[in-house]
Amino acid sequence: MGIGLEFFFGPNNPIKFICGKCKDVASPPVSYPCSFSHMFCYDCVSNRSTCPIDNQPCGGSPLVDTTGFHYYNLTLRCPRKCDKWSGRLSDLADHLRVCPNNDMGVCKWGGSKCNVKRTDLAQHEQTCIFAVVPCSWSSVGCQYQDARYNVEKHATDPKALSQHLSLAYDGLTAERNNLATRVDQLEAELAKATRTIALMEMEQKAALTSAGKANNAVLEEMTKLVERVSMLERGERPPPPSFAYQPSSSSSSSSSPMAMPPSPSPPSSPRGDAQDGPISIFTSAPSPGASVWSS
Repeated sequence: MGIGLEFFFGPNNPIKFICGKCKDVASPPVSYPCSFSHMFCYDCVSNRSTCPIDNQPCGGSPLVDTTGFHYYNLTLRCPRKCDKWSGRLSDLADHLRVCPNNDMGVCKWGGSKCNVKRTDLAQHEQTCIFAVVPCSWSSVGCQYQDARYNVEKHATDPKALSQHLSLAYDGLTAERNNLATRVDQLEAELAKATRTIALMEMEQKAALTSAGKANNAVLEEMTKLVERVSMLERGERPPPPSFAYQPSSSSSSSSSPMAMPPSPSPPSSPRGDAQDGPISIFTSAPSPGASVWSS
């Protein structure tokens, strides 16, 4: 849908920019590759595959703006009839954003090329064909970006598809190598952790064994003490505590600090050397037949 001729004024004649379909001044102006003399509004031919005038196929080529400098220098009044603005056609999009009589939104991507209401503008801009977007293969490294309608063609181009597949293969190879390196690191960490756990288990086992022996010794001493207390309560004399002292065999009895005192000698006879009466100690071996008693 173009802009009516009645809104234009000034020395520049807009007649050469008339849409071949709606007969208004083309907005925005585009043409088919079949003939650059056939100009149309974008909305009038955006869904066609052939030129509306000569019916020649467009061959899938994008529509192009052929107006140049003179088109955007055309002067006009506000096409929404707000009576508050007049100026060059190049400034019309900025005015329509604030025009009080404009119920149509101005897309930030396609400008006046997009015929969309203000209420639908936010949703439209998310899917606008003029929006600059990255290639759908950007996740594997493709750097191409352009208007959405060109990006869609780029994604299906055989040459570009071959490049995309090559980038994807390189990315998968690098990821596989990274994963292999990470697996090796995790295996080394696991082996180290396993050795640490085994060492800790050995130390724990040794500590438990030592603690068990000490506990048994304490229980044994406590049992002995309980028995001694019980004997004392019954009026019995408990045996003396035993000592585990073992004297050294190489030490003399006089030098050992724990040497036992010498046994006392038997008391001597009060009569001295005089022996009266029978003597019960042999001074020498008796002869056969001799009496063991002497007078």
